[in-house]
Amino acid sequence: MIQKLVIVIGIVLLTLGCRVDSNVVSLSTKDVTKAIDGKVVSVRFKAVITVPMDLEDKSQKTQLDAIQQILENYVDIEDYDIGKGVVGTKIEMEGTIPLLRSDRNDDVKVSVNSAWALVVIPIDKTDKSIFTKYDYRLSLATTNQFPNMNDKLRKVNFMLTAKKTQPMKIRLKNKDGKKLELFCGPVEYKGKSLQYFEESFDSKKITLGMKGGIYEKVQPNLFFSIQK
Repeated sequence: MIQKLVIVIGIVLLTLGCRVDSNVVSLSTKDVTKAIDGKVVSVRFKAVITVPMDLEDKSQKTQLDAIQQILENYVDIEDYDIGKGVVGTKIEMEGTIPLLRSDRNDDVKVSVNSAWALVVIPIDKTDKSIFTKYDYRLSLATTNQFPNMNDKLRKVNFMLTAKKTQPMKIRLKNKDGKKLELFCGPVEYKGKSLQYFEESFDSKKITLGMKGGIYEKVQPNLFFSIQK
């Protein structure tokens, strides 16, 4: 089975004028199925973040070093590169984030030190809404480790804190011919801004971007069903 979701999400968006340039998480439907069955799966991510701090300023460099230590404690980072950006400092990270089944997308309980997780949430079929036609939704969630990380960030700089809500860009590749049904709210698709996106397909590449607007206040959600 080869079905891949590539999710571009802002895992570490800081309110101190920080900009998430890209954050790519790759997972397959095999990973999703394992999560649905109750297993915790590690999926890879790559992130590029711009921070309005000057590497050549000694005090700001000290803060940047402290930020790195905190992030490495609350995100499974394998590679962390920092350098001068066009504006401010550019941080590039690679690592993994847990994918698991949950009934919520806030304060998710995890056994690893990760402030965020990707969660597969079963749809409540008794809820009389459009979403009951789908079996699950995929969302970025904060975990029980999130408040601890924010406390440590604020000790570095009282203006420094991570946002719970993040943008998300999804690139989906389906090659095994199984029918996949998708739905999401406001989205960018093929260069157009749509109020919502809904489609069923069995062989296609697709890119969906969810950022700005309502996504400044709520997490993006991808509703889906996979043919058994």
